[in-house]
Amino acid sequence: MQNKGAYNQLNTRGKTQDDIFLRINKSVTATVVIPANTKVRPGDLLVTADGGKTFRPAYLNEYDNTKLDYVLGAKVVFEGITYKALVDAPEADTISDNTKWKDEGAFVVNGSAMITFERETKDTEESFKCAVAVDCELLAHEMYEFNESCRVAGFPNILMK
Repeated sequence: MQNKGAYNQLNTRGKTQDDIFLRINKSVTATVVIPANTKVRPGDLLVTADGGKTFRPAYLNEYDNTKLDYVLGAKVVFEGITYKALVDAPEADTISDNTKWKDEGAFVVNGSAMITFERETKDTEESFKCAVAVDCELLAHEMYEFNESCRVAGFPNILMK
């Protein structure tokens, strides 16, 4: 006989995809590649460069023109463009200086991870197969990582409300 109250006290480690996805219109099964020492969580934004076979995390922080501690190779988004730091600790308000920041093109989001719990890597890059929503609606206030650039970068297929 099944104990009907067996799961009443079950706690998850944070939000699940049911908390984040409002509607999924289309999804694909793809390989998600996670760089070393990072996490992928339910609803995290992804980007593909090979037509949807492989995805990587896409979330980037907004550029803060007062911050002085960006490290060499740090990536940020500013006015819809992705920039990569070419030097350690570029001075404040220098995003337009091409000796300190490299323009890497438009910030694009074209997928969202449909996983139940977070996946974390330690010292090496890892990959795994999972469903990726490529046409969906997400609840922005429930997402782990979100800024207004994400909303624009995902539109119109990845709608963040």
